[in-house]
Formats: sequence, structure tokens, C-alpha cells
Amino acid sequence: MIAKPNWRMLFDMDAQGASLVPGDTIEGPGLFAVKAAVSWAIEKGDSGRLAVATAMVQSLSQETAANKDFSVCSAEARTPPTQFEWDAMFSKL
Repeated sequence: MIAKPNWRMLFDMDAQGASLVPGDTIEGPGLFAVKAAVSWAIEKGDSGRLAVATAMVQSLSQETAANKDFSVCSAEARTPPTQFEWDAMFSKL
């Protein structure tokens, strides 16, 4: 069976990038939450499944992530961050 494309698949394909922000400080979609919830484009406050899952796994091996709160934002990219890029993001927390 061939999967039919849906907004989640389209979002996941284009939003494989990530950025990390110290604390729980990412601005959310506000009044546009309904639109953002079904959009395949990156909207304010989006944290894609791939970026969050990878950030969680990466945080287990990053010494700089110990005892720190951080938020994960999706970023437009067709490929996920490299190990070097993850290291650089965590070093800035």
C-alpha cells in the first residue's frame, strides 16, 4: 500500500532542520494556532517530530545539556543537522 501524502509528511520533509533555545521561551502561534496546526509550512512555535526526537537523543550524549532546559524549534531544511551542528547548538545553551 502506498501512503498518500498529508500535511504531516510534507512538514516532516521540509522541516528537518532544528535550532535550540535556552529555556521555555519560544513564541507560540497565538491567534493563528488553528492555521499552524494543519500547515505544512513552518510556523511560529513549531517543533517537528523529527527535530524533537533527535534533540532528545542528542541531549543524552551532550555534556552541555546536563541539567539544562531548552526548547527545540523546527527549521527549514531537507536534511537533519549533522553531528557537528548538534554539538555547536548544544554548546550555545
